[in-house]
Amino acid sequence: MKRQLMKRGMMGIYAAICAGMLLVTGCAGTETNTKTETERFDATERQESNPVITAGKEEMDTFADANDMMKSADLSGTAGECSDTGCVINTSPFADGTSSSGDGGSMTVTYTEDTVFQKGTVKSDGSSYSLEDSEKDRIGDSDFVLCFGKQQADGSYLADRIIMIVFN
Repeated sequence: MKRQLMKRGMMGIYAAICAGMLLVTGCAGTETNTKTETERFDATERQESNPVITAGKEEMDTFADANDMMKSADLSGTAGECSDTGCVINTSPFADGTSSSGDGGSMTVTYTEDTVFQKGTVKSDGSSYSLEDSEKDRIGDSDFVLCFGKQQADGSYLADRIIMIVFN
């Protein structure tokens, strides 16, 4: 009888251990899935609170200062031959022999409906700047512009962002 009770006791302990293991293993899997779902929710929530700007507008981040903004541009110079679809940027060398960008000359820039236009007001010493939204029809001949975009196979630029600079 004592032996039978011991067998039952041991079987009970084994059953409890197995059940515990199944519960722990099952819970661990559930916790992992819950954590994954929570992480997905947090990532989605972060995206909604800090939207990612798409279609070539990813360069909307701020610059350290006006000098950084000008150095970051893919192309800079004076605009000419402005139209609704693009302009020509004159990158000819300045009087001191430096060039605004490129090797000098002029580059054709094309706009799309996704191109962002801004007006940048720059302090004359380059220490600070401010940006405001603008329109493509505000860019005129002889305006100093910064072009952010991608150079095409034919050498022209497809602009993601154009900043017209006004010195203060």
